[in-house]
Amino acid sequence: MTPLATEWPSQPAILAIVSLTDGAAKTTTAVNLSIALAAAGQTVLLVDLDSQGHASESLVRGRHERAGIHRALTEGMITRDMITATEVPDLYLIPADEDLATVEIELSLVGDGRTRLYQGLRTLGTFSPHFDSVILDCPSTLGLITLNALSAAHRVFVLIAADHPALEGLPELLKAINRLRAGLRQLLLGVHLLVTLGKNLQPHRHLIAELRQNYSQMSLLTEIPWSEAVTEAAVQSQPVLAHSLRSDVSQAYLALATEWLSLTAQAKDEGTSLWSSKAHQEFTVKCLQNMQRRIEAWLMDPSSLLFDANEATHFTEMQVLEELFSLTRQMNRPRFPLRRLGWISLMALAVTVPLALVVWIPPWFSLLDGFRLEAGALLIGPNQYWQAGSMLLARSDEPAYRELILASRLVEGNRAPLQTCAEQARQSGSAVPCIVHVEPWH
Repeated sequence: MTPLATEWPSQPAILAIVSLTDGAAKTTTAVNLSIALAAAGQTVLLVDLDSQGHASESLVRGRHERAGIHRALTEGMITRDMITATEVPDLYLIPADEDLATVEIELSLVGDGRTRLYQGLRTLGTFSPHFDSVILDCPSTLGLITLNALSAAHRVFVLIAADHPALEGLPELLKAINRLRAGLRQLLLGVHLLVTLGKNLQPHRHLIAELRQNYSQMSLLTEIPWSEAVTEAAVQSQPVLAHSLRSDVSQAYLALATEWLSLTAQAKDEGTSLWSSKAHQEFTVKCLQNMQRRIEAWLMDPSSLLFDANEATHFTEMQVLEELFSLTRQMNRPRFPLRRLGWISLMALAVTVPLALVVWIPPWFSLLDGFRLEAGALLIGPNQYWQAGSMLLARSDEPAYRELILASRLVEGNRAPLQTCAEQARQSGSAVPCIVHVEPWH
């Protein structure tokens, strides 16, 4: 592993994503893994080697007039004019173009037709931006384009559907990769198996167990689950990380990005002291938090490809509710210092404690009223705890609860002016006055 460290300052880590099965979520994985790595703070280049161009379409709105990957393959070099910036910060693309369908015929006529992409990617270190990771989205065939990607990659992710045909064809694919890489200058640090799950999960669990037993050293920990969210995102021409960030499949792609970052970080570190169990866990948690936080910010940013108007509206409304309700919290009974206990403890007790307080603690038990009010206030923000927080507030302080409901109606009835004010505040970077309409509530 360590010889790669001598190349790392000038050369990015190159990953080929391969599957010989249609519908194995290959392009979905390439696109969302690239977005997740960009959210983790990397500068990422996605190379669309599939003539269908789905990866290019999902990251660039409208037609892209760049030279594309065809010229990079035929000339054996990459220039700035072939690379286009996407609307996801720090994520760049070499798009597929119409001529890609005929490039294999051209490559078959030259002696170095299997290493043109390797030659081209070697030139990336000569100009900025410096890319940390290069993701190669390959066709679903083992033709010359895929062979170019396999020749150029430091690592290969082989997507394996949990079914018999995929498992039966795996040994031959691995043999083909080994034969291709024999004698090449590029370092191959690993071939990794990524399991993608079908709709009927249970019947395939024994196949997954068999795969992990036979290929334990090659199997990635992450599994990509089946989800309707992927289909819904495709219909809306969105990456699934933008369509449903909190879905199981989106969280799996964040975990996959963390696993890739772990692999590349360990390759750059010659020792093992940094990768104790505790250090690895801390690394994973930090990566996941950073990616989640940055993608959430992109969802709120109108200039981002990932912008979600519904998510932005919801976020604005929650901010207004928080501001309105903070006045109620300041004017009511003294609060217990729950915030000092930290959000981790609160989340762990969020299910049991609120229900116990509502069901078993009588409302006349004044000693715990302050605790109940503070717990309700903290729980009222996140969607999943709204009901528990509302019940607590209703039992602990009826006027506060009525004021919260009134605030909710104020937001609902003044959505348009609030959105306008929020946009003005975003552009000016400071608070702006906002006039809202208030109706009597009987």
